[in-house]
Amino acid sequence: MWIRWAFQHFLKLAAANAFVICFFSAGKCAAQETLIAKNSKLPESHRRSGVGGAHEVSMTAEYSESQIKVTTYNVHFLPTLAVPFAGRRGQHEYRAAEIGRQLQGSDIIGFCEAFHKKQSDLLVKGLQETESQELHVARGPSRSGRHLTNSGLMLVSRFPIVQSNNHTFKNATRLIKHGFKNDGLAAKGVLHVRVDRESGQQLDCFLTHLESQNEKVRMAQVTELVDFIKMHRDENLPAIVMGDFNIASSKASEAEASLEYLRLVEMFNSGDAKFEDLGQGQERASGTSDAMAEGGGKRIDYIFWSNTSDCNTFLKHYQFAHAPLRDSKVSEGSLSDHCAVSCNLKIRSKLHAKQHDP
Repeated sequence: MWIRWAFQHFLKLAAANAFVICFFSAGKCAAQETLIAKNSKLPESHRRSGVGGAHEVSMTAEYSESQIKVTTYNVHFLPTLAVPFAGRRGQHEYRAAEIGRQLQGSDIIGFCEAFHKKQSDLLVKGLQETESQELHVARGPSRSGRHLTNSGLMLVSRFPIVQSNNHTFKNATRLIKHGFKNDGLAAKGVLHVRVDRESGQQLDCFLTHLESQNEKVRMAQVTELVDFIKMHRDENLPAIVMGDFNIASSKASEAEASLEYLRLVEMFNSGDAKFEDLGQGQERASGTSDAMAEGGGKRIDYIFWSNTSDCNTFLKHYQFAHAPLRDSKVSEGSLSDHCAVSCNLKIRSKLHAKQHDP
């Protein structure tokens, strides 16, 4: 028992140190901001960004500030073969169109379980209704090999997509070992998209949906995810990792972080780049796994943020929220079984920082 206790204690310390590094990095950036505010000759009102649209851009003497809204949502549009085992949620066309309308105003949206193209197209159509320019869409790994359907990953962006990559997880549960609920029937994996924001800065976005049935397989997928991020992320650009991780942030009925979550955070912060869980400690960030449950069930859907390695671009402020998107017109009571996770980000970038060439 003492060996298990010591191991758990070690992981907690490692994860805590990862958070310390994240906050230290943020503190370093905040110190730069304070220095700029003291030395700037602009009036105070001009040193603060405005409160307009989600992607508004404002300027200081040396920095630009931009605001964007990022959302991730598991929409529960399952492939036909999975419905008998993973639950039925009807009214597909209505739900797809309404989800699109409900999420209008987001600049970047990462969808999980958007398996059907017809429903995915209706989602995009609903989002497009209030947009003057065409939205940009990227999809995750497609069906291949032993997989019977695609990854269900789809990213929609107001900003142009300048680069896209994807990876299908090699580790997955299989029919012969895990039965008909195995996730290996789908080409689960990770989608990378680099977008060119209106501020002239680029942003790396990673969207994933991890294994739901087996923890050992899931953690092997986290290793693949981390390796994929290291391969495709440019540390001169800020980065977001989001999606359905199927890892509860805390133990059942306890405030204490779960061991699996601590391992996830540790692995995310094992290299030079540091990622911060934006929902950690947020008052409005309750659970996400059950839209009809009081408190939203377990928190398993996340948005992680990483500053640039040199702090030329960093997160100044953010507002975080979960939305159950309940709807009385849907027999199950909500547009999906999960809650939507949204974050309004205020990003500060150094004006003379070298821009990344696509």
